Amino acid sequence: MNAWQRKLLAFLHDPPSKPFNIVEHRAMADSLIRNAGFDPADVAWFFDKVCDHTAAAADRVTCPKSTALTAGWDKMSAFKHPLGGGELIFDQPINPADAEAQVDAKQPHGCDWSRVSTEADRQDWARFFIHWRLWRQFCSEAHPSLAHLPADTRIPDHTIWTHCSIVSALQTCVQCKRDGDECRERVFRPAFLLVQIGPVQEFIAQARTTRDLWSGSYLLSWLIAHGIKAVTDEIGPDCVMYPSLRGQPLFDFLHKESLYDKLNLWNDLRHSHEQILTPNLPNRFLAVVPEWLAQQLAVAAEKVMREELQRIGDACAKWLNVEETALARWNQQLRQFLNVTWQTWTWEPDVAKAVEKHPALKPAYNAAIHGIPTEHLDPRNYKHKSWREGDYWRSEIVPGNDGNPVIDNPGFAWAAHYAETDRLLAARRNTRDFDLWDWEQRPDEKFKDALERWLDREKTRAGAVKDILSGKEEVIGSEDWQKALANIPGHYFRENERLGALNLIKRVWHTAYLQPKGLNRTPRFDSLPAVAAAPFDLRVMEKARDNQTAWQLLLDFQRAATEAGDAFGATISRAPNERDWLEHTDASVFHTVEW
Repeated sequence: MNAWQRKLLAFLHDPPSKPFNIVEHRAMADSLIRNAGFDPADVAWFFDKVCDHTAAAADRVTCPKSTALTAGWDKMSAFKHPLGGGELIFDQPINPADAEAQVDAKQPHGCDWSRVSTEADRQDWARFFIHWRLWRQFCSEAHPSLAHLPADTRIPDHTIWTHCSIVSALQTCVQCKRDGDECRERVFRPAFLLVQIGPVQEFIAQARTTRDLWSGSYLLSWLIAHGIKAVTDEIGPDCVMYPSLRGQPLFDFLHKESLYDKLNLWNDLRHSHEQILTPNLPNRFLAVVPEWLAQQLAVAAEKVMREELQRIGDACAKWLNVEETALARWNQQLRQFLNVTWQTWTWEPDVAKAVEKHPALKPAYNAAIHGIPTEHLDPRNYKHKSWREGDYWRSEIVPGNDGNPVIDNPGFAWAAHYAETDRLLAARRNTRDFDLWDWEQRPDEKFKDALERWLDREKTRAGAVKDILSGKEEVIGSEDWQKALANIPGHYFRENERLGALNLIKRVWHTAYLQPKGLNRTPRFDSLPAVAAAPFDLRVMEKARDNQTAWQLLLDFQRAATEAGDAFGATISRAPNERDWLEHTDASVFHTVEW
């Protein structure tokens, strides 16, 4: 059984309708497992319960075992917000029988996976991906409450969908030590991978228009999305803890051709171009990864992001017809732009040691040890011994040397693991990279000659013009080439703008790179002058209506502006109606300096 099959088994270990029928939830899960093409007996062999126990400890505070503390769940029960505590109650709740029926009916198991690939492993990837991505959506479309069923009815502040996703992510971190084709030993080795890119604020702020602001922000979102995809292609989208990827429009778009189109499911996602083109991804992501693959995944993510930036640069250079003599500088600026830092951290198996460095976690740690009677402790969270009595397993807590129970579930220290990862990444980011001056180990005399020649050139070298927005990068192309940019139709550039590679890319990559990929609509933004003129724009119609002279001036201005619309750098409506014309015309037309 391959990794994608094991992940899907882990994802299906609990049925989404479990809160309504905890007693029979295993039989319900067996039905869903059969739907996915598995034998329920496979669960015992290929699903590691340590993943379930670890995810539960990470999901929620430590509770007594279920026989000591229970909470019922019915159609009128409220789901609680995980941060604010607000309650979500549905006016038209679903009854338990319908919930179970809808969960079964909406399971996306009937696709023709061979349309994705002829390779079995790739088909299993698609089967898992679609279950993870669309099952919850299909259920919530049948009834909204199905998206908010809790993983634990005692603490209904996290969904069973979230819990199952974390379980399948942790299943990825189980390493099978083989003897030939047989798995002799399974080792649970999770780690965190935290990746961050920059520059962010400095780069986005290099803008003349609101479109520039969008373009810079979206470029970073686009790059981080490709870095995320490099990781999820190997271990699955469930492994990315932050940002949440389920329903993320840009992440979905990156799988449009390879997955959704082949299964005729793209339209089910209902993403508009506006949503896909919204730069809503942060400049970092956190993933739970197998410890033995952590560094490999980090390197792959960085490599993919740099390659994608180069592809964008190549497309823009071709579209702009960058001069041959300027390509070396263009590519150099692309190579120097992106700053990628990453940090891996293998989870500390000793929970007490992990929590020790983080005083904020001590109250929860002490409560888990001293706040629950020994006979009520849940063995899944503590050091214990187990034995079989007939058809049942029995467990007994094994105290530590101090007589207290020993927390033996690494999920309890999830926050400590992340804090350590974040601390180390911050230290790494404060350690600046620099490139060595590579002289290819030339003999001293040759090194001296080369250095002297370089110094001679520098004495006579004129200072290069700098990018007017960044003030750092040297401009691309000759003076004549830069001046000719203003003549490109579409108002991409203004006269006398001198720009480096990245700010040139900002202006045109939505046309040169995104449009050929099917993203044909750039979000429309009001220009800065339009924002400033907006209050005046709102008053024009109101004031002119009662003043015949002002009304005639408005009509004359409308006619003149419309006739000159092709020469203006923003949208001028051709609507004959004055009210519609004002509503759909960029308010910057009222600034004389914009003409």
